[in-house]
Amino acid sequence: TKKAFDSGISGILEEYGLVSTGNTSSNMLNGAFAIHYRDGKLYVHDGSGIYIHSAGHIVNEPVDCMFIGENVIYYIKSSDKKLYSKALPAGAEKLLCQTAASGIVVSGGKIYFKGLDDSQIYSVPREGGTPEMVSDGAAAYGLPVSAGNQIIYASKDSIISYSTPYKTTSVLYSGDVSDLCFDNSILYFKNGEGKLCFIDISGKNYTEITKMAVKTFCVFQGKIAFTAEDGLYKTNKNGSFCIRIDDVIYDALNSYNDYIYAKTADGSIIKMKRDLSEKTAVN
Repeated sequence: TKKAFDSGISGILEEYGLVSTGNTSSNMLNGAFAIHYRDGKLYVHDGSGIYIHSAGHIVNEPVDCMFIGENVIYYIKSSDKKLYSKALPAGAEKLLCQTAASGIVVSGGKIYFKGLDDSQIYSVPREGGTPEMVSDGAAAYGLPVSAGNQIIYASKDSIISYSTPYKTTSVLYSGDVSDLCFDNSILYFKNGEGKLCFIDISGKNYTEITKMAVKTFCVFQGKIAFTAEDGLYKTNKNGSFCIRIDDVIYDALNSYNDYIYAKTADGSIIKMKRDLSEKTAVN
């Protein structure tokens, strides 16, 4: 009973972006290319499609991003940029809507995504249908993230919260913003100088974490991994230390517990322990 309860609670928290494992939908930029799901499997997408590590393919063509749900996978095909789903382990592919998308997050009964052509945030039911615009008309700058009953997204000069119960928007923060993500009640983003910053979920306590410009980053277990001009670094939320752990400049980062997943320019995915005591190829 306890195992069933823990699994159920974990699923609810994960779905609403409230867990702090370093592997939630809301704290992974660049399409979540390596996801450890609650079933214990590692889902990977690269140029060959989507597959379970050391097992067979689920989708046999390239995708831009994926989201693993309870017995279902959602993804955007690279070919037509449209949103699809497949029931796991071997369901039929289903087109969910006709609007071209550039990023997805699932929260509650809805899928939220950024429109590829107009940079607006939309929602569509999980089973598919006609998308509904939920953003306020300002071009979204980065992908939406889920934070409980809020869908949060960034325009170039602000961070905006959309209330899913009330269907209203409010400004949490004003200032240059890019690469927004959310973890454990904290919103992380890059400011106009490219420095990594955070505010809390109420929009307060703005803090600059890094002194240098950041290319990409991921959040995991109270720590942050990021790439800069000369390699891969790790730091903490307050920026009280900053250590270079690799001299490779990675294009994208994900994480899970103590591990960092890094993708290179040629599409290679590397799994490494955060102290670099382990470093192995995934694909």
